[in-house]
Order: sequence, then structure tokens, then C-alpha cells
Amino acid sequence: MALRYHRAGAHVNPATIGNPGHLEISSQFQSLNSNEFPYYRSGIYWLPSFQDDRNFYMPSISVTKDRWAFSYQLSYFDLGEEVRTDPSGRRIGTFSSHEQAHTFTAAYRWSDHLSFGAGINIIRSKLVPGGLVIGGSETQVGSSVALDLGVYGQYPYWFNDNIKLTPSAGWSLTDFGSKIKYSERANGDPLPMKMRGGLGLKLELTESVDDIEFLKGKTPFSVAFYQSFEKLMARTDLSGNSMGPFEALFSSWDTYPRDTGPHMVSHPLGEQIDQRGGLEVIVFDMLSFRHGYYNVAEANGGGKRTYFGFGLHYKMVSLDYLDQDIDSESYLQPYDAFWQLSLAFSVDQVQGLFGGANNIN
Repeated sequence: MALRYHRAGAHVNPATIGNPGHLEISSQFQSLNSNEFPYYRSGIYWLPSFQDDRNFYMPSISVTKDRWAFSYQLSYFDLGEEVRTDPSGRRIGTFSSHEQAHTFTAAYRWSDHLSFGAGINIIRSKLVPGGLVIGGSETQVGSSVALDLGVYGQYPYWFNDNIKLTPSAGWSLTDFGSKIKYSERANGDPLPMKMRGGLGLKLELTESVDDIEFLKGKTPFSVAFYQSFEKLMARTDLSGNSMGPFEALFSSWDTYPRDTGPHMVSHPLGEQIDQRGGLEVIVFDMLSFRHGYYNVAEANGGGKRTYFGFGLHYKMVSLDYLDQDIDSESYLQPYDAFWQLSLAFSVDQVQGLFGGANNIN
């Protein structure tokens, strides 16, 4: 939320995307803790579930030129082959089930201190095959279009020529769009619209080690802390009817009554806010250590997740690892991890490959 020039911002805070003058490609791939480590499946994140063939694909690309940044991100949740049955429950075949979103994002750096961003999500959800008649209504593949909006601000303060302190802040609204319907007669299911706010504080020691060639120009040390708050705006009443996006935007800030089955539970606003925090230490722009947490709001199931990660970066290549421990009764598997591989080229490097620049940096 409050971290600028980061690849992960495309669908969190679109105002933060883009590394000036660079073309960046990133992709997650399967964890080392699984039975295989297939590099050729770059772009796949193994998601623990009842079926091992469920995977999450999320490759992305971003390019930045002058004050503009643009990105594309594919989110593809492969649910594998699902069973089809007739009204009596007899198996009559299978169908391929998946959910996907194409996210196109643009950000404008209005000044060195302030950026604005917006994105559009084209969503397709195939949870049931189209054309089936259930309860007199024909099923269909769900689809929707949603909007993302974001703002980011930072203001660096120099204590001296070597020490810089940069506070930052961000706000975003994601998945503002129409409901998804899986049949013509359905009321529709709301998108997971979220409003987020975040703060950051980064301390850097900037004096580089110029007498060692491969460390020249690199920041020797930085430490940063980030804190964010987010609220799920989607809401369904006790009769099963969900709010539309405009209604939820203004009318979902009061106490939320929820039917848990055995009894009714009411959640005040404080129990509807998720909290995330993280600490990152970076040494010479090449080695990163990260620790974070995610407190899930009671209205969203409760629980806590803790994270540890590290990153290695050298020239164009970055390799990042994340390990998470989950303390939640609503999550079946308490552990999972993944790797992410990223490539970052300068625009001049890309132009040089095609003869568009005289020098390749």
C-alpha cells in the first residue's frame, strides 16, 4: 500500500507500480516444499486444497517511461477437473473449472512525492458449466468488470548527506464492479471489493562503497516498516441478498450481523478491519530479509498469519522466497511457501536488443 515501485502493487494499490525507466517481468513458481521443483512451470503457485491439481498462476509485466507506468497481470486460479452429475447424483462426466482476471493498470507520477493510479479487471469465473438447467434456470459462466483506484504519497527527509528518512502513505479501492451471476435468475454474488490504507517509514544509509566495483552506487543499508488496514466492502444480508457496489461503498460501515449457523453474531466496525504489517532490511540492494504478519478480522473468520522471507537481487534477476505460518481454524493447512522470480530490464537495454539504442547499460 505504501511501497512505491513494487511489482506487487498492480491489484493492491495501482498508484505504486512502475520502476522509472524499466521493463519488469515477474512470475511465481512452485514451492520447494512440494514433491517437485519444476522450473519449467514458471508462473505457478501451488495452493493447498483438497485437490493437489489446483494451482494459481500470476505472471505480470510492467513498463515505465517518463512519468507514466503501465502493467498487465494475469490471475488464473485453476480448480482442475470437476465432476458433473445428473439430478439423481449419478456421475455423467467432468468439466474444467477455473477463475481468471486480466488486470490492466496505469499510474501517473504527478510529482516526486505523489502518484495516482487506476486499473481495470476483466473477470471470468467458470465454477459451473454453462447450459445446465437447475431449478428451472440455465447456468452460465460468471463474468464481471471491476475498477481499481489508488493514491500514493511520500516525502523524503535528509538528516545529512548520508541518512535519509522517507515516510509514505497510500490508499486504494479495488474490485469496484458489478456482481457475478451464475444463472440469469440469480441475485448475483458480490466481488471482494476492498478499501485499504497504509503507512510506511524507511530509513536509509546512502553513502556507497565506491572502492569495491560491484558495490559501487548501491545503498549500503536500509530498514523499513509498513502497516496497512483493509476492509472487505462486500456484504450480504440475512436473507442472502448482497449489496451492490455503490450501496456497499457507503452503507457497510456499521455493525455487521452474520448468521454462523448455530446462532447470530454481530461484528462492530473494529472487528471488520484486517491488519497487515511488515519489516524489511536490505543490504547493498542485493540481500533482503523480511518479517510480517496478517491479522484477519473476526468478521472474516479470524486468525493470524506470520511471514518470513528473503530476497536475492543481482543485476537484472531477483529471486524471492516466502514462508507463512497460519493460525486459523478456517484454514485447513497451517503451512505453505512459494518462490518468485523477477527480471528487470532498463528501457535502454530493451531498445538496445532491437537496435534502438547505441549503448546497453
